[in-house]
This record gives sequence, structure tokens and C-alpha cells, in this order.
Amino acid sequence: MEQKRCWHGNKEVLHTLNKLPRKIMTMHDKHNIVEFVMHELCNDRCFNITKAAYIIDNPDFDCVRGIAGYSQNEQYDRGDIWTVPDDFTNHMINASFNQKVRSLQRQSFRRNNAEREAMMHSLADELGMEDYGCCDIVMKHDNHGIFLYEGVIDDEDEHESFLDGISILSFCPIY
Repeated sequence: MEQKRCWHGNKEVLHTLNKLPRKIMTMHDKHNIVEFVMHELCNDRCFNITKAAYIIDNPDFDCVRGIAGYSQNEQYDRGDIWTVPDDFTNHMINASFNQKVRSLQRQSFRRNNAEREAMMHSLADELGMEDYGCCDIVMKHDNHGIFLYEGVIDDEDEHESFLDGISILSFCPIY
């Protein structure tokens, strides 16, 4: 019988979420903080997400732009990302899924009143994500964050913590 990961009360997840704001502040001079946060949230010590893409829809500028991508197949495994930020940054520059997400650019879905489900399916298809979930992230200045992911979020408590975790992305600067 397969043992299911027991999330409720998972101290590692709670520890990760609790420590993220302080870690983010240590990287104030980095232009890829989103990649650090995604790597921390998606790895197997936290939410164990196989693949994730963070995308922003900016209706004022009529654009959808891929911001960062994470793939477990391309996970950084040469130490703590927060203590070797330049090495991690170079790793992410060369990560093919991150490159694919970052090259994504389209017209704004919101400004052009496109149907949400069709647009999410189109984005996921373009990124090679088959069995995906999608979360909306509230952002300032009427921007709209989209978090596409492959992975299983087992229960309601885990889902709420997952939403709390990915909402941290909206506090990260975008370059």
C-alpha cells in the first residue's frame, strides 16, 4: 500500500512558509527573487510540485508574460540556494523549462475578455503541462498572477497553505 504524505501539521512546510519573508529580504538586490521563492515552495521538502509556471497578465500594457518556471527535473541540487545565490541564478538561466516560461508572451487575456479556461489550457499546452492545476494570485495595480502547476494538493488545509505560499510571489519584484 502506498503511503500518502501526511500534510496536516507538516512542520517542514510551515517552517518554509515562516522563513520565506526573511530570506526574500536577504536577496533584495537580486532580479530573480521569484525563482528563489518558487524553488523553495515547489521542492520536495515543501509542496512537492513537479512543474510550475508563474505568469502575469497586465491588462494596462495588454500583455501576458511568463516570469519564472520550475521543474523537479531541473532542480538545483548543489547546496542551499540562499547561500549560493549567484550559482543558483546561473543554474536557472540555463534551466530549459524556466527559459520556456520566461519566453512566453501574449496579449492580455483580461483586457481582451478571453475565456479563462481556454487561455489556461492554451498556456499549459504551450508549456507541455498535461495534468495541471491553476491558481489565481491577487496582485497590486490590477495585475493578475497565474500559477500553473503539476502536482497533487491532497486536502483543503494543504490547499489553503499552498495558496498562502504562492501569494508570496505577488510581493516579489518583477524585472
